[in-house]
Amino acid sequence: MRLALVLLLLWAGLLRGAEEPFMRGMTVSCQTYGIEWGRPEFGAALDRLKALGVNWVAIHPYAQVQESGGVRWRPIEEQTHLLRAMAMARERGMKLLLIPHLAYWGTKFKWRGAIWFPPGEAWERFFAQYEEWTVGLARLAEEGGAAMFSIGHEYDHMHYYERDWRRIIASVRAVYRGKVVYHANWSDYERIPFWDALDYIAIGAYPPLAKSDGAPQAEIDRSWREFNARLGAYARARGKRVIFTEIGYNRSSEAARQPWDYASGGPQADEIRRRCVETALRLEGPAFPELAGMFWWKFFADIPGREHPENFDMRDPEMIEVLGRAWGSGAAERSKRQEGSPEGSSDSPEGSSKIQESSIKKGPGAKE
Repeated sequence: MRLALVLLLLWAGLLRGAEEPFMRGMTVSCQTYGIEWGRPEFGAALDRLKALGVNWVAIHPYAQVQESGGVRWRPIEEQTHLLRAMAMARERGMKLLLIPHLAYWGTKFKWRGAIWFPPGEAWERFFAQYEEWTVGLARLAEEGGAAMFSIGHEYDHMHYYERDWRRIIASVRAVYRGKVVYHANWSDYERIPFWDALDYIAIGAYPPLAKSDGAPQAEIDRSWREFNARLGAYARARGKRVIFTEIGYNRSSEAARQPWDYASGGPQADEIRRRCVETALRLEGPAFPELAGMFWWKFFADIPGREHPENFDMRDPEMIEVLGRAWGSGAAERSKRQEGSPEGSSDSPEGSSKIQESSIKKGPGAKE
């Protein structure tokens, strides 16, 4: 009886969460250490994104991790560009996720999931300094009105230090009143022991979607159904909803086979990327009801002299068009028209575009 009551209360919480608007998010990345987040060009980027239907943005301030376990960062009081970014988002009625990243460049670590130290002082040093940095940013997030804050990002070798993570979560919550998450790698979310202390199950959604050349659409659809069925059941069992705090595809023929990879070009690269993005956008709603939102990786403010394309760049004209069709004002108008049309009828522009009915991890060369 008590178990049934607990499950009922968990489901009631999920239903209340489902009433909140879907997080149609975009990460606005940086080509420097992040100073552009405080410039007028960032506001212009937000204007472009809002016109596409984006209602959340994410930014990712950096600290540098060292092989000794040390963590180095610019003094928090000097990072006023982050407060300006939060203000610009707030002025436009957009919510902001602050998701700190550890920079590992110049170390032996090939990516964040490979950060590891020998037992002993290095780990103690790391968690002490990492907590100081993270709590400092959480205070800044509270001051600037950020709606959500992430305590970590794909640290695959650190999940075992549960006591340290719970202490960091408690320290963050002591200074910050918004939603708190941890961004887990898509392959590791079942190994996180502290989901109960967080508000969502947040993951980087880079599961492989196809093995065959050309990434047949039926294979992409089947892979998402299987991945989401397992993830959804896991989330429901914990009374949580899911956020894809990162999702993205490079312009590559390998985009479906290895979504995390920097590889670009190859046969059908543009067409495969487009289908991957379109399919993921259709996960909003009944296709994956546990999903509360997704943040696309990645967009940039157009800083003079730095307008060159980047990997995973969602500024590509085709990606702008795809996003606008799914989330923009045109999508809203189509949705209104569909309310009076039979499902799948020829009167509905979307009627013919429905989805056709591991052990791999990010490794060297993974996207950032």
